[in-house]
Amino acid sequence: MDYAKRNQTMTFFLCVIGFEFIVNNLAHPMTPTIIQNLQLGDYMFGLAFASMAITNFLFSPFWGRITKNVRLSTLMLISCCGYALGQSLFMLAKNEVMILVARAFSGAFASGYSTIPMIYIINYSPSNVQSRNLTLMTTITVVAASFGYLIGGILGDISITLCFTIQIIGMFFSGFCFLFLMRRGESVPQQQKQKMRILFKEANPFSAFLSIRPFLCKALTILFATILCAFIAYNAFEQCFNYYMIDQFNFSSGYNGAVKAATGIVALIANLTICMQILRKKKINKPLILVLALSAFFAIFMILMPNLTLFLIIAMFFFGCTAIFQPLLQEQVANSGQQREGSAIIMGFYNAIKSLGMIFGALVAGLIYNFLPELPFWMAGFFFMLAALFSFIYSRMHRAEY
Repeated sequence: MDYAKRNQTMTFFLCVIGFEFIVNNLAHPMTPTIIQNLQLGDYMFGLAFASMAITNFLFSPFWGRITKNVRLSTLMLISCCGYALGQSLFMLAKNEVMILVARAFSGAFASGYSTIPMIYIINYSPSNVQSRNLTLMTTITVVAASFGYLIGGILGDISITLCFTIQIIGMFFSGFCFLFLMRRGESVPQQQKQKMRILFKEANPFSAFLSIRPFLCKALTILFATILCAFIAYNAFEQCFNYYMIDQFNFSSGYNGAVKAATGIVALIANLTICMQILRKKKINKPLILVLALSAFFAIFMILMPNLTLFLIIAMFFFGCTAIFQPLLQEQVANSGQQREGSAIIMGFYNAIKSLGMIFGALVAGLIYNFLPELPFWMAGFFFMLAALFSFIYSRMHRAEY
């Protein structure tokens, strides 16, 4: 495939990514309402998310490793359709156990559509625009997710069942769009005809985790520590923030979705201006440390505000910072993968570490929220400061290893 066609295919691919992330976030603003309607404990908002994050964590390395056996387009179809089935179970859930099972089922497939697009962009983008495409993908997912929240909040006020139905149909549609689009110019995996017993071994998530060992070094370990702390902080804040709006300020799911959409606009502006400028200069380390430190400051400063207006204004600054750190961390991991074989395995492990942060951040935030609703915000500030510290250490040592 020539350069022009590769760029065209990548543009369409990013558009489908945007549509898919709008759809897969439709149910999120309804989750607090579902928990309250079923009269479940406040801890369930964190526990349900952690249930999804656990399987996301376990299966992320598998999706990265299995790409040498199965086409990326086929894997995207499987992951989108699998997530749709998981959401069908969530729609039918009537108690805690059913919710946790449904969320865990969805998480196993969510790790697929989170990991595979990064691998596809690294493998098929023209080298001179690979960083730009990775950043655009992250920007699109953040903004699309925000507008998915908005649409889902509005639909949830009309009918929760209607919202789930649209989401399920949309995920199936996304899967087939990926299949037909990505097949253009996609190479066949060299080991596609492996024996079934080898494929089952590859499918073992614990075995897939061990595949990262040959690529780990001190600098990469510190980088993954940065990622872990940053996503613990981000998910502790994110999960608490959504529930806090409903619990403390009596927001409906529609208002909750509108606030989330506003954060998406802030994220879009921050990524297309500040983040792109940082990536063009190719000097990531110092800006990343600053952004992580500012995230810590805003996470704590926000809860000290005396009224709702100031609370939301500081929240916008916070989400602007978090929109920037994600593409920068992703770029650092992609660069480390380019300098070693096995970039697919490294990107799969990157998503696994993100998911581990989701598990710990959401679960602990949900548990400590019962003691004091503001505690998860303090937790987020603490872990963002740890992430800034690890990022500083990484900036001092990674040149020696690369």
